[in-house]
Amino acid sequence: MSTPTLTIDFVSDFCCPWCYVSWRALDRAIAARPDLSVERRWGPFLLRPDTPQEGLDRAAYIEKIFANQPERAKASRAALQAAADDANAPLNLDAARTLPNTMNAHRLVEQALGQSCLVPMVDALFDAYFVQGLDIGKDDVLIDIAGAVGLDRDMVARLLKGDDEWTRVADAHNSAVNAGIGGVPVVIFDQKFARQGAESVASYTRYLEAASV
Repeated sequence: MSTPTLTIDFVSDFCCPWCYVSWRALDRAIAARPDLSVERRWGPFLLRPDTPQEGLDRAAYIEKIFANQPERAKASRAALQAAADDANAPLNLDAARTLPNTMNAHRLVEQALGQSCLVPMVDALFDAYFVQGLDIGKDDVLIDIAGAVGLDRDMVARLLKGDDEWTRVADAHNSAVNAGIGGVPVVIFDQKFARQGAESVASYTRYLEAASV
C-alpha cells in the first residue's frame, strides 16, 4: 500500500532571514522522517511589496528598524544565528548589501513548480541571498540561479522581461494577507494546522508527526 503524501505549505519571502532558517530547519525535520512522503508547496509573500525594483540599501533599512536600540539589534542577531546553527544553515548576515524586490524571485519559483524543481529553486535562491550575498532582485543573478537549477536560461530571460506569473504571485500574496497573515514564515501542515514564526528542527519534527496521524 502506498504511503499518503503529506503536504506542507510554506508561506515565505526570500528577503526574510527567519524564513530561510525555518526552511532549512524543515529540511532537517523532513530528512529525519524518511518514512513520510512529503510534498512542499511555496506560498509567495511580499514583506515589502512597495520595494523599488532596484531594491533598498539593506544596512540603512536594518538601522532604521533598530534605530537607537543596539542591544535589541545584537539580541536579534544572536537569536537568528542560534536558530541557523540549530538548522545547520550557513548564514552570512553581512554579505548582502541590497534588500531586494523579490517579486521576480517568486515568479521563478512558479516556473520551477511547473518543471518539478521547486525545492532546488527555493534552496538556490535562499543560498544566493543569505550565504553568497547576491542581489536576487537583478535579472542576471536570477537567470544564473535558474540555469544552475536546470531551467532554460533563455526562457527565464523572456519571463523576466514579461509579466508571466506576476498575477499568480500577486494573487497568492493578497490571499495570504486576506487570510490574516501579516508576517512570515507560516507553515501549514497538511491543511490541518498552521504555525507562524520560525521554529526549531525539533518542533517541526513534532508537527510532522502530528500531521501524519
